[in-house]
Amino acid sequence: MIEKIALSVNSPIYGRRTGQYLVSPMNFFDASLFLEKMDIESRIKTYSVSGGIPLYLNEFSDYSNFSKALKEKVLSAGEFLLEEGRFLTLEEFSRDPATYFDILKAVANGRTKPKEISDLTEIPYKGLGTYLAKLLDLKLLRKEFPFSLKKPRRTPLYFIDDGYLRFYFKFLYPHKELIYRGRSDYLMKIISKALPQFVSFTFEKIAKQYLEKIVKPEKIGRWWRKDEEIDIVATCGNTLVVCEVKWTNKPVGSSVLDNLQRKAGLLQEDIGKNFEKVIYYLFSKSGFVGIKSLDNLVLVDLGGIDSRPEKQD
Repeated sequence: MIEKIALSVNSPIYGRRTGQYLVSPMNFFDASLFLEKMDIESRIKTYSVSGGIPLYLNEFSDYSNFSKALKEKVLSAGEFLLEEGRFLTLEEFSRDPATYFDILKAVANGRTKPKEISDLTEIPYKGLGTYLAKLLDLKLLRKEFPFSLKKPRRTPLYFIDDGYLRFYFKFLYPHKELIYRGRSDYLMKIISKALPQFVSFTFEKIAKQYLEKIVKPEKIGRWWRKDEEIDIVATCGNTLVVCEVKWTNKPVGSSVLDNLQRKAGLLQEDIGKNFEKVIYYLFSKSGFVGIKSLDNLVLVDLGGIDSRPEKQD
């Protein structure tokens, strides 16, 4: 709305603004202040659904149980979060909304490469770029290249960065009829089965926010090459930070660290630089087992996340 009345070239008050600020969603640590009745795991799940928007977080603020909050505040007819995703996107796409909905649904279901999006939606590959550009411009999609110290040359991946919209297009948009037919319990079973994988994406995001507070990196991102991937890569001068993030019910063992050390070598080879120091971070939902202490290894469990890293600044 602000862009239409003040920032558009056709606006009568265009060019008269005295300041311009991009208001971003809250990070997990600030969003948690809305969710003080919940334990850390429930807060992470809630952040996966709400995406750090205060209005949405406030809907969950009186609950201590995530599942109950989800069922009553999202999976119930008449609740605004059930249809909010549709209103947000329809407001932006008065023309051809179905095509944009199909793209967002495809990305929410893990189709992150342009070719995959084109195949699933049956939108011609050559014409897909126009739609993706519009979604990027509105910040409904985020484009990500593999971590590099130079201009990246590989094909980017596309993600829905907003937690609520990702949840909406993965679970609500395809299954809303179940709710209106009184079958929320059945939809809850569908969501519960897929939720661990869904939340793992958010846990990576939270780990990245944690590192941004603790490490204060110059550059941070994700790296991949063929079948190899590192969840988070960051640089501080001549120090390389590499991270593995696990949202599983099994404790993380030494094999995960060994594999991360191996991939750190591939990363340095790929970006053409050997760093003086490499620091390894392991983030785990279920703790750690059998990992020897190292000077350049940091282990972060849910308790570490819950300690609010800004207190350590």
